[in-house]
Amino acid sequence: MKIKNFFVCLSALLLVLTGCKKEVESVTVMPESISLKVGKTYQLSAVVKPDKAPQEVRWMSSDLEVATVSANGLVTAVSEGKCEISVYADLIKSVCKVRVWAEGSDPGDDPGDDPGSDTTQIK
Repeated sequence: MKIKNFFVCLSALLLVLTGCKKEVESVTVMPESISLKVGKTYQLSAVVKPDKAPQEVRWMSSDLEVATVSANGLVTAVSEGKCEISVYADLIKSVCKVRVWAEGSDPGDDPGDDPGSDTTQIK
């Protein structure tokens, strides 16, 4: 009988503990796009929802020759070009579009590139 009670209590405890942890429903990177001059850095942020979900995220750059990103979301502009910085929470992803421009060029020089009002420009 004691063994049965032990397993009932253990099962109840596991149910309570696993019920407290939520699955990741979304991750959002802020801002959604940035324009950086070569050599500059910018700190991105990520919000994982719900709040009780695991808050660990992983950052990745689609092109390390254009921009790198640290484990904490710090983007460093390496050379002129475009890339995407992705943040992952579990299997869910959010993307920040990055445009890197060099000295002597203007971040608005590319006629096919309309960064829009949501783009953060760092000069």
